[in-house]
Amino acid sequence: MTEKELKILDEIKSYPFGPPDCICMDLERVCVDLSKCFILDKIETIPSPRDVYNLFLDLIFDHELYKENKDWVTHEDIPNWSELLRDYYPDKSRTLVHFEALLFNWNEWVYLIGKELLNIPRSEDNRMYNYWIDADWIFVSAFFKRFSDSMYDGMKLADFENMRKYGFSLYESLFRTSAGGSLEKVQADLKRMADEINEVSAEIKENIKEGHYQEAVTSVESVVNYRLGFFLESYGKKVRGLSFHKLLKKACETKPDSCDSDLIEKLNVWRKKRNEVVHNRLPRNSRSKKIDSDTYRDILKEVAIEGLSLSEELNNWCVNFIYEKVKES
Repeated sequence: MTEKELKILDEIKSYPFGPPDCICMDLERVCVDLSKCFILDKIETIPSPRDVYNLFLDLIFDHELYKENKDWVTHEDIPNWSELLRDYYPDKSRTLVHFEALLFNWNEWVYLIGKELLNIPRSEDNRMYNYWIDADWIFVSAFFKRFSDSMYDGMKLADFENMRKYGFSLYESLFRTSAGGSLEKVQADLKRMADEINEVSAEIKENIKEGHYQEAVTSVESVVNYRLGFFLESYGKKVRGLSFHKLLKKACETKPDSCDSDLIEKLNVWRKKRNEVVHNRLPRNSRSKKIDSDTYRDILKEVAIEGLSLSEELNNWCVNFIYEKVKES
């Protein structure tokens, strides 16, 4: 490999797929640079950038959610356009694709590049969407590796915005749909879950404000059990009848290695505090002293506030779990 090729390969590792401070992809630039990678790998059949571009836009425009998400695709003029940019932007504008659109169309797009544009058949023993990317294609492989890593990071940021917008993770809805069921029903279930959790969380905050700490602690456990159980069912795990402790253990057993386990460990510590404060109001034996009421209320308050904070972190942990699981696959 020449020094120039090594430099290009190094540049691919930090390739920017969109403008700075924008959760989106510059579609024209990506399609043109992908074509350059095909050329560098000396591949005989090279799909034109325009065909790759149109393929992706067709997928987006045909998606059932596009009618409600017209902002998935936007266009903007190129400032200070010059002839040097003609290969990328012949129309003097660029197409920006929001990462939410990638979330729903990425796998299919990559799959169809191989199937329809390159006419590479998929064997029965390889069901991966990127089945056609040959490991010997150094530049194409590196490009898609960088694309995949960048895409998942960008989609995760976009999805956290979606949770604030819709009340649930769009990627989680897509993930649950892959296990069966219509997208509409899955999203309705997730929205119902989010609404119910938000309602109980508001009650927890009110209980804390009013000094009803024991009720708050009990409700926090209910929220965590409900959210974690609902989530683990996505992986076909049987959770009915499992205790709080066993649910946490099941989450640790299921999570990918790359997924942070700190929150689950914190919840387990909180579970022990919860058990201590709820079940040990009176001394365990005659040699122990009863905790005075003020101290007991202070401990309950602390456990309630900590539990509420951890329960609010759990939603993000579940979404992060999904992304890390998909990246491993």
